[in-house]
Amino acid sequence: MSKEVDGSQPSEPKPNQADESASKRAAAGVVASTTAEFGTETRATAVPDGTQIGAKSATKVAPDVAMPPSKLSTFVKVAGEYKELAVILVFFIGGIFWAFAYFATKQQLVETRCILKENVLFIQARMDASSLSQLLLDNTKESTELEKPNLTPEETLKRNRLKNAAADISRKLADAENAAAQALTKLKSGDCNPA
Repeated sequence: MSKEVDGSQPSEPKPNQADESASKRAAAGVVASTTAEFGTETRATAVPDGTQIGAKSATKVAPDVAMPPSKLSTFVKVAGEYKELAVILVFFIGGIFWAFAYFATKQQLVETRCILKENVLFIQARMDASSLSQLLLDNTKESTELEKPNLTPEETLKRNRLKNAAADISRKLADAENAAAQALTKLKSGDCNPA
């Protein structure tokens, strides 16, 4: 908008008052014209005494040729129309990725179950070995008491049972130590991790 010469503010032009707006601009002292030369403009300003001060601009103005829209601007225009749908789609896809990252997969559950099972087997075997060792010590202690030359038939029977029990305890102790070693080897080697 330009200022009028008399200093009053111009009113906003309305669409149905196009001719009035042009006459007000002319009355205000601003005249713009374009010559037939390509892109050369002459702007003249009227001063209160009626003379005009003009200036030719040497800038080139692009001709009003419609350029075809680029692929990016076409995509942006179409995407703008469906932005709510795109936001909803991104939200649900993000939720799916979050769910897979947050919750364990079936393979991870199988791996965890295997590790826990091997830990339980190792701990159970160590506890069995400990209790069987203590039982073997108690058996050996009782057997040494029955190593006298004159034994009653009842003591002889007890000594034979203690020897048989000692052999059985030794076998179970060896099995428990073997199971503990196998579980520990499986945990250390990572056999629960399917590669």
